[in-house]
Amino acid sequence: MFVMLLLLIALVMLLIQTTFLHSLTIFQMKPDFILILTVYIGLISDDLKGSMLGFFLGLLQDSFSGVGIGVNALSKGLIGLTVGYLRKTTLGYNLLTQLFVVFLATLCDGAIVLMMTDLPWRRGDDVQRFFHSLVTVAFYSALAAPFVMGILSKTIGRFQMVK
Repeated sequence: MFVMLLLLIALVMLLIQTTFLHSLTIFQMKPDFILILTVYIGLISDDLKGSMLGFFLGLLQDSFSGVGIGVNALSKGLIGLTVGYLRKTTLGYNLLTQLFVVFLATLCDGAIVLMMTDLPWRRGDDVQRFFHSLVTVAFYSALAAPFVMGILSKTIGRFQMVK
């Protein structure tokens, strides 16, 4: 039942990201809600759940994006695995962790997507422009993360109280 709730939340977040969020872009960039959800799952659970749910969330995102099927699934799965593992070993769950982990996860996600799609065919200035915009998206996602994770905590907390 918990997985179904997360999938429903992911669908809602994906719909918000692909429709409503276009009006809240900064320099035509927007935060990646699916990535924030993947990091959240990794921070509240373990590496196995983080990787599995990250993989399926990435697959869901792949079905709505223009990149090849499996690219986001791989990157989100690896991020969920890494965050879940680090949470078990070193990370705590606080505001600074949320900001830092989402920032780094966004950078890693962008690098994985770039390497798996068209890095060999890019010119140097295109890659530099891509990483400049990636840093902007990483800052934007990191700033959005505490708000999104707060809503997720309240939603999932209410579900667990009803259960």
